[in-house]
Amino acid sequence: MRFSIIVPVYNVEAYIGECLQSIEDQEFHDYELIVVVDETSKDKSSLIVQNYRERYKNIIVLPQGHYGLGSARNYGMQYASGDYLIFLDSDDKFGVSHYLQDMERAIVSTSPDFVISRSMKYVGNIGGEVGIPWGSDITENSKPRDALIKVINSGYFGISAWAKAIRKSFVRENNLQFVDGYSEDFDWTSQIINLTDKYAFVNTPGVIHYIRSGSLSGDHNRKQVDDLGKRIEKWAALISDKSDFEKSQLGYLAYSYYIYIADIHFVGKKDQKQLWEREKKLRFLRKYGVSNKCKYSNIVCTLFGVRLGSLFLHEYIKRKKSSEGKGKKNE
Repeated sequence: MRFSIIVPVYNVEAYIGECLQSIEDQEFHDYELIVVVDETSKDKSSLIVQNYRERYKNIIVLPQGHYGLGSARNYGMQYASGDYLIFLDSDDKFGVSHYLQDMERAIVSTSPDFVISRSMKYVGNIGGEVGIPWGSDITENSKPRDALIKVINSGYFGISAWAKAIRKSFVRENNLQFVDGYSEDFDWTSQIINLTDKYAFVNTPGVIHYIRSGSLSGDHNRKQVDDLGKRIEKWAALISDKSDFEKSQLGYLAYSYYIYIADIHFVGKKDQKQLWEREKKLRFLRKYGVSNKCKYSNIVCTLFGVRLGSLFLHEYIKRKKSSEGKGKKNE
């Protein structure tokens, strides 16, 4: 079997049907669908999953307690029999019916450890493809690591576990697991890209990622911001700036740093002290930002100082979320 697609489910009755249907509608059929259902869900998610299980023979349903997204993915991996693992969030979906077929072509062609595709992002009805289509310098590059550097430096590299496939044997050989907490994909993806240079790139924007009200991507609390800071610090400690590849990663972390300092202002002032202490350890990342977003953010923080500059970035994010929210209400 080629693919094991792992979908954790928790309180997503409004979305899980579309998610599962987008998988079952794929033109390529050599896959199994592993759905890890949180037994503490308070809606009809489990019932919807069971209905799909009765309709399709390739679905494995695994009940689990309320241990979080990372734990659910780890649990699903234990039962995976496919050559490659694909992770999909239960409130997202595959955007095109030929997505798995395109992933399969890349695998047959290059036998990679890690396959990276493009994606789409929506907040309500506002959004679209993330970044511009890749050229042959990415998809046909004889040096995959050079291609990855270009993708990271473009400012549109996705750290998420979804919109990717990873060889299962590679995961097991390297004892890879998702960590608990928020921003768990930082640890996952940063380890993988530094453990192998066998990448393949699929130009298809095959996953539609929705940022919804109440989702992990849309909410901010102290632990979420704290975890993001920890992940950035941990990743930065693993690399230096001795190679172009390492510098590109530091550039990505610079972008994440600006998100971190803006997000601090979503947290109550009494809980901000420790977050600002970590910021001092991460401030060195500013010099590595090469994307336009990083350059503009750095100018703001240089002109007004980090604390005030981060508040401007925070207000910009708030206005952007507000305008996106208006688009959501008009759906």
